[in-house]
Amino acid sequence: MHFWDDGDVITWTQSSRVQPGDLVFIYAGVPIGAILYRTRAIETDLPAGERMREDFASGKMMRLELEKSYGTEKFSRTYLTEQYGIRAVRGPRYVPDKLFRELMKDG
Repeated sequence: MHFWDDGDVITWTQSSRVQPGDLVFIYAGVPIGAILYRTRAIETDLPAGERMREDFASGKMMRLELEKSYGTEKFSRTYLTEQYGIRAVRGPRYVPDKLFRELMKDG
């Protein structure tokens, strides 16, 4: 994935009540199926461009700063199901405390 090719900050669609300073974990769906990144919101509730408003209902964007990359195997869908009972990720969701602690290890 090339999200971070131009630096450690990207603009991402915002579909929940994320506030500056919040952690945002990015899960890539099929065919990858894994949590890939830990980021921190640095700006939120930014207006989306016309195309983004057409593709995403919220019409809002946020700027995220990369804190950590995990790779495709560490937090795979299989691992999340077996260890934490997480069977589907279809949008913003709560992170169980035990998983949160594991995501925060190593920086």
